[in-house]
Amino acid sequence: MINPKSGFLTDNNIILATDFYELTMCAGYFQYNLENSIDDQNDTSTFELFVRKLPRNRNYLIFAGLEQVIHYLQNARFNERTIEYFRSREVFKNIDPKFFDEYLPNFKFDLDVWSIPEGQFFFPNEPIMRIEGPTFQAQLAETYILNVITYQTVVASKASRIRNIAGNRIIVDFGTRRSHSPLAGVYAARASYIAGFNGTSNCLADLELGIKASGTMAHSWVQRFPTELESFKAFYKIYGKNSILLIDTYDIKKGTLNACKTAKDIKGVRIDSGDLVENSKIVRKILDENGLKNAIITLSSDLNEHKIKDLIEKGAPADAFGVGTEMVTSRD
Repeated sequence: MINPKSGFLTDNNIILATDFYELTMCAGYFQYNLENSIDDQNDTSTFELFVRKLPRNRNYLIFAGLEQVIHYLQNARFNERTIEYFRSREVFKNIDPKFFDEYLPNFKFDLDVWSIPEGQFFFPNEPIMRIEGPTFQAQLAETYILNVITYQTVVASKASRIRNIAGNRIIVDFGTRRSHSPLAGVYAARASYIAGFNGTSNCLADLELGIKASGTMAHSWVQRFPTELESFKAFYKIYGKNSILLIDTYDIKKGTLNACKTAKDIKGVRIDSGDLVENSKIVRKILDENGLKNAIITLSSDLNEHKIKDLIEKGAPADAFGVGTEMVTSRD
């Protein structure tokens, strides 16, 4: 492939992360006001964001995404490239050249924003955000605001349900590889953190947002070595007491024993398959019998609030949960 493109958002193109009809309306507002001698600053509108009804499996929602909205409103600008995109479309041929030559180069958002705080729960038919200002500006911001708020609120609402069930246990976002895009992975990490998660596997969320990233190892690490024990020892040699060893690649009992043979001060083990209740009980017993009573057990494998509730009620000795697909896609 020649000259592949990432398609990523940047501050240089974010102004066009919108629906085309926002552009046709905005250009239309400008042309109408120009022809009717209406000052754009006096042509104001108010937009309110709310939901009409709750999703089928939700009894509340958690608000998230406000920070990205504010960043957009403070930084989104038209530049030579985005103006030329606008100008080049045939549909805008009747728009006065002043729009492209004078208005857009000097455009910036100057809107009043009222919002509930991130992390607050809300219900249908109550405004959670109000945007007020020049109609052109308020209209142009609509699509981006809806996109950012909707996805992060979906994830935060799901994550909140998981946190409520898990109690004080550690919960980490493992969802990046299952999210709908790399950017969605960052937003999911952020939204789940707002809802009470302890951290994420997403390194970019750590770098850009300060949400602590952590991780263990994959089955591919274990399979890379001649034996499971060798893979554990190699990992421990590098990461020491911070090591969390993945023990279910071959046999859960043998994997746990190999973890015990590796070192007595490993941080813990992770189970990612099989009967998590039965396996975690077996693992806890083996760890305790071999002097690793402080080693934590992390469970993962398509977990959600219902599965975690079942694990807890059945006595699974889990100290932490890794939650991914079910949260970032909000499958239900």
